[in-house]
Amino acid sequence: MTTQQSNSDDARHSVQIHWKKGIRSWFDIDGITIEVWGSAWTGREEIRVDDTLISSVRSLRRTTRHEFRHGDHDYAVEFSCLSFGTGTFRITLYRDGVEVDSDSGSVMGPDLLDDNGKVIWRRAWKKVLPVFLISGLAGMVFGFTVARLLTS
Repeated sequence: MTTQQSNSDDARHSVQIHWKKGIRSWFDIDGITIEVWGSAWTGREEIRVDDTLISSVRSLRRTTRHEFRHGDHDYAVEFSCLSFGTGTFRITLYRDGVEVDSDSGSVMGPDLLDDNGKVIWRRAWKKVLPVFLISGLAGMVFGFTVARLLTS
């Protein structure tokens, strides 16, 4: 999981990305809190304004845009998957057609990515190796089971 924060005057925000719990971000702007949540597993995306659900969609696209009006402003929130390999995402907030804030982060975590967003494998292998071992073991058990069933 990674958390990044900003000290912007207009909007303070943070982002949390977890491989199982999804991506969650908050934008405080114009006296309201816009909460954004998305799941890489189901494709479900939700936008809430002050805890009220205003948009919910299931999408498997790399970029999805949610548009809504609140008060005197038109807002848009855009989900973007920048890299499936590193689990890097960006959420951008627009007010009246102008980008006002964005959050980005990676499932790999900020300590496992260099300044260009590429994985530093000498650090990442400890995090990735258990997933590959468990996946490989599960694949072998499944393959063995299928082979036994087909040869019986």
